[in-house]
Amino acid sequence: MSPKIINRVSEYFPSALEFPELLPRMKTAATKHIANGVARLPYSVDGTDPVSKLLNHTSQSCLKGLMNLAKRSMENRQRCSLAKGRINAVQYQQRLEFLSILFGVIEEGFLKLNPKVRKAIVNNLIINNMEVATLKKREFEKKYGYPPPALFVISPTMACNLKCTGCYAYMYDRNKGLNNETIDDILNQGKDIGIYFVTVSGGEPFLRKDDMLRMVRKHNDIYFLFYTNATFIDEDLAKEMAELGNITAAISVEGFRRETEARRGKGVHDKILKAMNLLRENGIFYGFSFTAVRNNHDVLLGRVRDEETGKDFIQYWMDEQGCWYGWIFNYIPTGRNPDMSLMPAPQQTDERGRFVKELRSKGYLVTDFWTDGYLSGESVCIAGGRNYFHITPGGDVEPCVFAHYSAPGNNIKERSLVDILNSDYFRKIRERRFDNPLGPCMLIHHPELLRQDYEEFDLRETDGEPAMVADAEVMKGLDEWSQEYRYLADAENRRLAIKREFGLDGGKTERRRRCERWK
Repeated sequence: MSPKIINRVSEYFPSALEFPELLPRMKTAATKHIANGVARLPYSVDGTDPVSKLLNHTSQSCLKGLMNLAKRSMENRQRCSLAKGRINAVQYQQRLEFLSILFGVIEEGFLKLNPKVRKAIVNNLIINNMEVATLKKREFEKKYGYPPPALFVISPTMACNLKCTGCYAYMYDRNKGLNNETIDDILNQGKDIGIYFVTVSGGEPFLRKDDMLRMVRKHNDIYFLFYTNATFIDEDLAKEMAELGNITAAISVEGFRRETEARRGKGVHDKILKAMNLLRENGIFYGFSFTAVRNNHDVLLGRVRDEETGKDFIQYWMDEQGCWYGWIFNYIPTGRNPDMSLMPAPQQTDERGRFVKELRSKGYLVTDFWTDGYLSGESVCIAGGRNYFHITPGGDVEPCVFAHYSAPGNNIKERSLVDILNSDYFRKIRERRFDNPLGPCMLIHHPELLRQDYEEFDLRETDGEPAMVADAEVMKGLDEWSQEYRYLADAENRRLAIKREFGLDGGKTERRRRCERWK
């Protein structure tokens, strides 16, 4: 090979691809070393000459190899959990399908991303979050007898420029906020126990844009998911997000223009479309966040189409607007003037759960946090530090972003993160097991547990509003709702178990079309 060709190849292939020997004690370091090289590869070199073709082919092969390594690592953990009886066959199958789609979407759409975004996904989301974190989590579990959570949600502020119907944010004191020093301390405590994935919520976090970008820049080993209304995402912010790389945005939508502006205000829909276009142009990983209420159920399921384009909900946001993923939340009647009429009916919730599973069988990366209990592992609630917890602007540590309660002393300014995770209240939540993973929530599936905890642990409200348990009408409505939904959830759980037992889940599905929109 001529010196000219050698120089050209070496220009693209960094020394990080000089693979070290994969001794067991070097596994994490070696994987990170390889990943750093993979993240820096060109992936798309213009030209049809042999060297360009070689560079592109090798880049794609290295990426697929790394994705397979990460996927096999996660699959092995699921097999181990299945063998130990921590999860059942349905949970195992659902989790494997989700992982397959997750890695498939990243692999197929990787070339559309900004190089720095690619690097952060590989190094932070895959290596730090999966490999580096594992050693710290094992040490934590060995010491305390349970694994630390996979992530946490932090709300630096509850201030917001919108006033959306049913949102809990405006109930908190908007004058409170976590200062930068406290935020740094929280993130460092999280990394100490193996948490390298952090969700940022509010309020609207980009009301504190400079502070948030400072946080993302300083903690560049963490991957951040921001929940945002997108109204502050302009060209400058989109470019900064691409430059940082380790940030993804989940943008709140309610349906199409009519539904979104009915809840969020006139003009918001166009701002969302503009923001998504900027994120796409700058090669940023982004998705949508959808709150399921009673009157937008048919919109989500595709029975109502967009008046302007004729597209259904998934076509509109994922195929047309380019969302990589979608998160679905059930409306929870909490805080000031909770409205049970906004709650999706039990039948709607059950139907939504089946619809979301069907979407994943078609290759869409969509998750419903109230009907996807199989993805959480055991039949447990993910709150209370099992999978996550929430830190408010006042420093209170809540078990969940919708459970606005805290035990005395459970404030990050008063106690360490580890001490709060080891508190009696959080331990009680983590110890609970349920027969059906489709109904583990202490707010809407088991409201009687919320009442018990409120009395037993002398809980206090973190949002300054009267407790949900004090509203007799709401609690009566939740009791009736939970009983009706439990019947439906039990039937669905049995159906999926039979389907799995007799091999009726099909094997090959429509997943191969999952990323046609990226091609």
